[in-house]
Amino acid sequence: MKFKKFMALICTFVIMFSNLINVSAASDDVVKAVLLGDSEVGKTTMFERLQSGEFNDHVSPTIGAAYVNTKYGNNELQLWDTNGRKDYRHLLMMYCRGVSIVVICIDCANPNFDEWVEYTKNDCPENILICAVVTKTDTGNTADKLARITEKAKEHHIEELCFVSAKTGEGIEDLRKMLSNATNRVVAARDETARAAAARAAAARVWQLEYGC
Repeated sequence: MKFKKFMALICTFVIMFSNLINVSAASDDVVKAVLLGDSEVGKTTMFERLQSGEFNDHVSPTIGAAYVNTKYGNNELQLWDTNGRKDYRHLLMMYCRGVSIVVICIDCANPNFDEWVEYTKNDCPENILICAVVTKTDTGNTADKLARITEKAKEHHIEELCFVSAKTGEGIEDLRKMLSNATNRVVAARDETARAAAARAAAARVWQLEYGC
């Protein structure tokens, strides 16, 4: 029994180390996004439903993090699923390195944005796009409750929000559209930054040619 536990621990560290190696896998041509949220909020179930189109009620907890690359038109998104347990929080900063989009996932039964919005602002790169997904919407909700959640998201300046049930599939297409829109916005911002840098470089060359300095 002790040997089995030891081997399970070794396997866990191997998977975590492998994921850490791939943290910087996103190139400049790939937009990196990360799912953040409490443990058991439904991130991994939603992550798998997004990929396979099927609901799996017996998913294993994410060890450290996992990612998948998806094409949205000409743009590529690298989406990371992370473990929300508090004893894994010290690893999140590594998985958030180079991230452009944060997707905060909250349980519809306990829609508390505060902790993860604060984490995003303190420990993620500046000028990132903050989106949110409200999970487990199949558990019974009223229009008033969803409206209150939407208002709370606006108070936290969350730029895009969708409601999802991995179990029924409701909202999965809205999630895809949200990720696609966010990816396109990041790419458009990058292109604008590149054009502005090129214009500044061109103006500097003209200045050098004209004034010899």
